[in-house]
Amino acid sequence: MRFVMSEPKESQQAIRQVYLETSGRLHSSFRSIITYPPQGYRFFSRDYYDILGIRGIKNRQAIASIAPRVSNVIPLKLARSLLGYFSKPPAGTDLVLTSGLIDFRRERWIVAAEDAINSFLGLRTDIRLYHPVVEKALELDNCKAVIYCFDATKRSLTNTYNLGRARSKLRHLPLAVPLVKEKKRSAKKTVDIVLLGSANFRIPSWFYAKGGHLLVKAFLNLKKEFDNISLTMLNSVPSDYASILKSEPRIFVPGTPVLGEDLNNLLWHMDICALPTIVTPWTAFLDAMNRELPIVTTACHANKEVVQHNETGLIVDVPPELDLIVDNFEIPNRKALTRIDKVWLKDNEPLVRGIADSLRVLIKDELLRRRLGENGRKRLEPGGRFSIETRNLVLKDILDRAMAG
Repeated sequence: MRFVMSEPKESQQAIRQVYLETSGRLHSSFRSIITYPPQGYRFFSRDYYDILGIRGIKNRQAIASIAPRVSNVIPLKLARSLLGYFSKPPAGTDLVLTSGLIDFRRERWIVAAEDAINSFLGLRTDIRLYHPVVEKALELDNCKAVIYCFDATKRSLTNTYNLGRARSKLRHLPLAVPLVKEKKRSAKKTVDIVLLGSANFRIPSWFYAKGGHLLVKAFLNLKKEFDNISLTMLNSVPSDYASILKSEPRIFVPGTPVLGEDLNNLLWHMDICALPTIVTPWTAFLDAMNRELPIVTTACHANKEVVQHNETGLIVDVPPELDLIVDNFEIPNRKALTRIDKVWLKDNEPLVRGIADSLRVLIKDELLRRRLGENGRKRLEPGGRFSIETRNLVLKDILDRAMAG
C-alpha cells in the first residue's frame, strides 16, 4: 500500500502523526499540508482507490463519471464514512483529519468541510433524514474541530444543521499554496485569457460548473472587438462543445491535462484568468494569483472571499435567479437544483455581458492588469492572507488544541 509522507526536520520523538483520510484522490490542498506541515506534525495519507482494490485509470475514471449521477439519490460520502469503520488508520496515528468524512471509529478526529450537503453526505440535494447522523457525530467528544475555509461554508453549516455544542468546534482555516518562483513576462501584442478549470479531465459537466459555457459566449462577443485576444480552456470539454471550439482558431483546448512545470510556464504566459464559476475552487484562484494573473469571476458562493473586487480581480454580479447559491451553497431540493441548472446552463445574457464587460476592462488596461496581479501575489507571500506561513500558524493551533483535548 502506497503512503505519502512529509519529512519535517524535527526529531521523530517530537512529531505527531496525522492521518489524512479522503474518499478518493487526495485534494491538492491536502497535498500542500503534507508537503508543508506545521511544526511538530507529520501528515500522511493513502489512496482510497488502492484500499478498495480499484486498479487502472479507466476503472477510476468510470467510477468518477458515475458518481455524480448516483449522488442524486445515494449519500455516497456517508456510505464512504461507514466503510471507513472497517479501514482503520495505520498504527501510530495520533489524529485523523478527514475530508468531509465522519469517523465512526471513535478515535480523535477533525473534519474539513467545503459545504453542508455534499461534504458530509455526498448528495447534490438535501435529504433531512440524514441530518441527525451528521449532527450527533459532530457533537461527539472525539470530534475535536470542524474546519472550514470560507464564511459561506460556515453559514451553510449553521443554516443546515442543528449543531448544538458542535457550533463551538467550528474553526476557520485559511487557504494556502506555496509561492512559486517569479518569472518576468515577455512583451507581446496579444492578451491571452485562460480558464483555469481543473486538471481532472474525467467529468466534462464541470465545464459548465466552472463557467466554461458562459466564458466562451463572452469571448465570442469580444473577439468581434479585439483581434489580439486568445482563450485557453484548461478543462475537459463536453462533446457537444468540442466541435464548436475546434472551429475557433483563437480558442485552444489541450487534449490532456497540463501539469507541473508545463502548467507553470503556461500561466506565466497568460494575462488574465477568467473563472466565472458557480462553485468556489480551493486552489485555482490562488494558482492564478501566484502567477500575478488578475481574475474575473462571479459573485457566487465564496468567490468574493478569495478574490477582492478591484484589488485582485473583478467580480461579476449574479442574476437573482441564482440567489440560492450565492449565500450558503445549500441546494434544498430537487426543484431548486433543476431551476439552478437551467439558469446556469442556458445563455444567461446578463451574466455573459457582465463577464465580457469585465474582460473588456482588463484587455484595454495593461496597468490595471499588472496592479491586480501584483496584489494577488502579495496575498501568497510570507505573512500574506493565503501564505503557507499564515495557514500553518492557524492549523498548528487547531491541532494543538485537538491533541490537548
